[in-house]
Amino acid sequence: MRRNKYTSALKAIRSKCLECCCNNFNEVKFCISLSCYLWPYRFGVTPATAARHGKLVDPKEAAAIADTGSSGKLRAGLYRKDGGFTFPARAIRLHCLDCVETRQDVRECTAPWCALWPWRFGCRPSTAAAHGELVELTK
Repeated sequence: MRRNKYTSALKAIRSKCLECCCNNFNEVKFCISLSCYLWPYRFGVTPATAARHGKLVDPKEAAAIADTGSSGKLRAGLYRKDGGFTFPARAIRLHCLDCVETRQDVRECTAPWCALWPWRFGCRPSTAAAHGELVELTK
């Protein structure tokens, strides 16, 4: 059985969230950056799994903690038509588009140290590689 050399999308999101919060697990739990596309996945599991384990903080509760006057609403791109959250790979794609300006900038991203880099196209790295999109950068 061949093992994938890339980490899962959820593990990549967890790693990015920890990096953003200076590797402080408590900061990740009480993250107030509701405008971040990765927010629902910050625990490295789906929002439904996080809710079952009592980890998920409601967006309105997080807004109250932050006392930012925010409505506690997440970005529209995170929701599917059925009301659930979008897939983690799509959230990564949206985050990458938020980080740079255009789709071309995402394609040409030169930050392979970023945990989200292999997932920047919004699909599995193996799928992107099969389409000739994923290019390994040499040091």
